[in-house]
Amino acid sequence: MTVAAGLLRRTDLTAGTVAGRVGYRSEFAFAAAFKRRFGMPPGRYRRRPGGADQEIDW
Repeated sequence: MTVAAGLLRRTDLTAGTVAGRVGYRSEFAFAAAFKRRFGMPPGRYRRRPGGADQEIDW
């Protein structure tokens, strides 16, 4: 999920493409797992203020 978070913040790849790159066949399954890990869906994570340098520190 850390790789996925970085791709979402640093690229223009769609959430579906990011899902495939990190091993998910389903964008829905990826979004659910991402939300469990980061507390927000991938699209909201990408749009949150702070830029790529403000990654969530888990």
